[in-house]
Amino acid sequence: MTSAAAAIDIDHGPSAAERLAPTLSMAPLEPGVVLLVRHGESVGNASAVYSGSSDHPLTEAGRSQAHDAGLRLAASFPAARLAGVFTSRLSRARETAALLLSAWRPEHPEPVADPALDERHFGEVEGMSHGHPLAKRAMRDPTFAPPRGESLEQALRRAAVAFDARVAPLARSGPVLVVGHGAVLRCLIVRALGWPLASVGQFTLDNCQITRLRVS
Repeated sequence: MTSAAAAIDIDHGPSAAERLAPTLSMAPLEPGVVLLVRHGESVGNASAVYSGSSDHPLTEAGRSQAHDAGLRLAASFPAARLAGVFTSRLSRARETAALLLSAWRPEHPEPVADPALDERHFGEVEGMSHGHPLAKRAMRDPTFAPPRGESLEQALRRAAVAFDARVAPLARSGPVLVVGHGAVLRCLIVRALGWPLASVGQFTLDNCQITRLRVS
C-alpha cells in the first residue's frame, strides 16, 4: 500500500529553555500540507506501558505539552487557515487537539473524531511494559497480531483508508491537522517514505512531536 505523501519534516519540539520563544524550522503551511501530531503524555506513557485502545487520559505534563505545541505552531504559522482537523476517538488525542488549537487557532474547523485513526489495538499487550517479549514481537513483526489485538498491517490498512479518502483530499484545499497516536502515525510516516513497515519499531515519536507531510 503506497501513499501520495512525501516531503517529511519532523519537529522534535523545543528544549525547556526554548519554550518561551518557540519556532518551527518548517516550510510555510499551504494547500497539500498535513501536520501529524502525536498526543501529549498520557497516564500510560507516564507508566511506560502500552496503552493501545485503552482510553488513558492525559497527565498534567501532557496537557502542558499540548499547549506548548500550539504555541510553537502559533509562532511559526500565525496566519495559517486550516482546512480540517482530525483526531482519533480516544480522549488523549481529542484533548491534545483542543489544547493545541486553543493556543494556536482559536477559530478552526470542528475536529472530526475518526475511528480509523484510533491507536492500534494491542490486545493482551495493552498494559505491558515496552520490554515484554510479546510487546517486542508486536512491534517487530508487522504481520503479528497479539491475542485479541491487531497487527501493524491491519492498523495501517484502516489508517491509510482514512488518510487517502478523507485527510488527503481535504488537504489539497488547505493545511490539515491530524492528532493521533505513536504506532498509527508511524505507520503513516513509513508508508509515505516508502520504508518497510517493520521499520515502525526502529524509531519513536515524542509526545506532541509534529511531523509535516506533503500530499501530491
